[in-house]
Amino acid sequence: MFRIRTILCAVALIAAPMLSAATIEVAYSEYRETGSFQRIQEFFTGREAPGRRTIIRTDPDNRDGQYFLINLTRSVARSDVHSVEIEVITTESKDTQQLVFLLSDALRVRGSWIYCGVTGDDWPNRNVRPLAWIARLKDSEGRLLDEWESFVQRMP
Repeated sequence: MFRIRTILCAVALIAAPMLSAATIEVAYSEYRETGSFQRIQEFFTGREAPGRRTIIRTDPDNRDGQYFLINLTRSVARSDVHSVEIEVITTESKDTQQLVFLLSDALRVRGSWIYCGVTGDDWPNRNVRPLAWIARLKDSEGRLLDEWESFVQRMP
């Protein structure tokens, strides 16, 4: 009986961090315009209604831009996610652009989707496309929780 309890405790200690860590179910990138974010509620209140999405933009006053959409698994503790780091190579430049999106206490992850928008002057125009990119979820200590690579990024 003692041996079974010891084994179960060891398994629980090993599995607990894996269950609480955020994992990415799917991620993709697309260019979005202001109209794609407008909902009827915004018409009445004058404020953006993100719904069950967490939306972070490099220029909060501008909604047009390239977005990296990250869907977290539904069983994770979203409070663990402190930042999203994105490295991207675009059709305009061979240099890697590094972006960090911080999730402050005021901006908690609402649902399973995080929209990281490179907006305003930070993204030149809708014709510039990401060729290869990586999104990394990090906790408050800077530890990697999970990462997602675009298809081209995974190619040798």
